[in-house]
Amino acid sequence: MVNTSNQEGLVQFLITYFKLKHLGCLIILTAFFISCRSGYKKKEFYNNDGKLIIQEWYDKNRLKSSITFLDVTHNDYISVSYYEDGRLMDSAKYINDTVDGLRKFYEANSELMHFENYKNGLLNGFHKAIYSNGITSFEGYRLNGYKVGEWKFHYSDGRPITYEYYDSTGKIKYFRKYNEEGEAVKVTGSGLIRIYPENKSIRVSDTLRGYVEAAIPPACKVILSIEEAGNGQKPDNFLVTELKNPKIEWNRKFGSAGKKTLVFKIYIKNLKSGKGEEYIAEQKINVKAD
Repeated sequence: MVNTSNQEGLVQFLITYFKLKHLGCLIILTAFFISCRSGYKKKEFYNNDGKLIIQEWYDKNRLKSSITFLDVTHNDYISVSYYEDGRLMDSAKYINDTVDGLRKFYEANSELMHFENYKNGLLNGFHKAIYSNGITSFEGYRLNGYKVGEWKFHYSDGRPITYEYYDSTGKIKYFRKYNEEGEAVKVTGSGLIRIYPENKSIRVSDTLRGYVEAAIPPACKVILSIEEAGNGQKPDNFLVTELKNPKIEWNRKFGSAGKKTLVFKIYIKNLKSGKGEEYIAEQKINVKAD
């Protein structure tokens, strides 16, 4: 005689087994259909130049990313990725797995397109970001990762936020912050960045050559003047000019031997308020007889 309870238990076990089996199949099939519907696919192929390319796709019409290998060891490559709407997400070249050269990437949150330049993995060269309306957000130059020279920051309508000037070691030399009306509300440092050459000895027949480096903030007029101190005589103001670029060359030929003093003046005038700043520095020159 067959035990009825054992038969019922077996039947229940078989029903549960097939339910679980069908559920597993259903899960697998659902994942498969979702995958097919999204069209997500990975492709590997060689282009006409024999370079291996690996691509990933959101669907058959929308590319997600592409890597083009430039060497057989796959250490050098170009990597490009895109958002789902087709906008560029990131684009860079890598040498020995280290970013090198121009890198472009788009920040979706800030809507800024960035342009960076790298050498051996460090930021070197022009560095810039642009708002979606085409206005520059910030721009400047990098040297081994450090900010150097002029850096300008703007609101999305083009109004200045800050103007910053750094020396070759990344140390800030001049800082100017603007309010919403475009007037300076904070100024620190010196607008006279550097005089070159520094104190020097020359012969009376020589011509002294050098340059002045100065800040040129937005909405300002910057005047440079260089004079030879008079030593009891009227000063000889041999150069007065409006600066259009941060660096300007100058030269001076002295008519006699002796200790000379050159006085450099930078005057920065805010065109909106009419207020000005003046920065002065001296340079000692020893002029020797021939």
